Amino acid sequence: MSRQALSETPVTLGKVNVHGLGMTKASVIQEEIAAARRERTLGELNAALGLATKNLQGTGCFEGVQLMLDAGARPDIVDVDVRLRERNRFGLSVGTYTNPQGTLEAEISGEVRNPTGHADFLKGTYKQNLKGNAASVAYRKP
Repeated sequence: MSRQALSETPVTLGKVNVHGLGMTKASVIQEEIAAARRERTLGELNAALGLATKNLQGTGCFEGVQLMLDAGARPDIVDVDVRLRERNRFGLSVGTYTNPQGTLEAEISGEVRNPTGHADFLKGTYKQNLKGNAASVAYRKP
């Protein structure tokens, strides 16, 4: 069978098996795969799952994301195995540098990745220089 004919093979997405979730809620994965459920050919399904992989990697919550196709219960059904490796939940960085005005600055920042399980981030930063200090806290949810 040619590659073109294979990509036009009619299929339906069956089971989605997710492995490797820790803090992340399964709904985050299901939301990314939802578009793939609407696709009707193997080529369309493959493209939608490629986009889902890219989007999951783009959350910053995962070190690794693999989506693999598997045979379903019938020849026209394709199951998907999702294999994830979550990143460390906490991050901390400390540094000193010279800003463009030539002033020495010290900075410490920390972040909590995925605190609620919805691919969100909480980050706090504190900067100190000879002119004063600044602190900030930011919350980001995709």
